[in-house]
Amino acid sequence: MTEREIQSAMETGALSIADGLALMRELKTEQPALKLKVSEKGALSVYGLTTKFPVTLYPNQWERIFAQIDGIRSFIEQHKTEFSVKG
Repeated sequence: MTEREIQSAMETGALSIADGLALMRELKTEQPALKLKVSEKGALSVYGLTTKFPVTLYPNQWERIFAQIDGIRSFIEQHKTEFSVKG
């Protein structure tokens, strides 16, 4: 259900205001789907990370990150109180 559909249902009485507001909050907390694109220079761009610009790396750079994913996750867990939350 889209925000517009929720508003319409609330206006017609098909949905209570409390339920409609709860659905809208839920919509806003859902993360957008990631979109992948090959850039003009042959890199992989990832869109939808709630930033203005995509994250763009070449395949070999992504592979280096993937090879270190356990270390990255461990680092994030060890330092989670130091991070800001974005998007």
